[in-house]
Amino acid sequence: HKTNEPVWFYQLDEIMFLARSNNFQVPVLTLEYLKKKAKNSFLYVPEVGLRKDSSSQKPDMEIDIFCCIDGKIVIGECKKNSSELKTADLNRYKEIADAIRADRVVFSTTDVLWSENIQNEAKNRFQNHELELLTGADLLQQ
Repeated sequence: HKTNEPVWFYQLDEIMFLARSNNFQVPVLTLEYLKKKAKNSFLYVPEVGLRKDSSSQKPDMEIDIFCCIDGKIVIGECKKNSSELKTADLNRYKEIADAIRADRVVFSTTDVLWSENIQNEAKNRFQNHELELLTGADLLQQ
């Protein structure tokens, strides 16, 4: 059956394609969770790249969550799968939290839970900071 109608093709916008393929939903849900908990103010900066050497072209580390909530500095890491968070990640965040005097450190995942090992390691490392380990139950109940 031949028709004169044009054939339509749809393609997801490149920005949305890249965002989806890089699991943008975890930081977006985390920021929304944090914003709802704010009492007076919520300011955030999209993903921040940190460099130890100012002449470096590539960042040494990227921070998913960097915000100020009610006057407190909050940093955090977002993982789609909780098993992706490693001891090395905790060590890097501890170094940064201490260096910038962050008040609060947040780790979030859309998984059901964090491993007991990661929970214990995080609690031990971040004794001088408020620590929040968010899961899918926290992020998706909004």
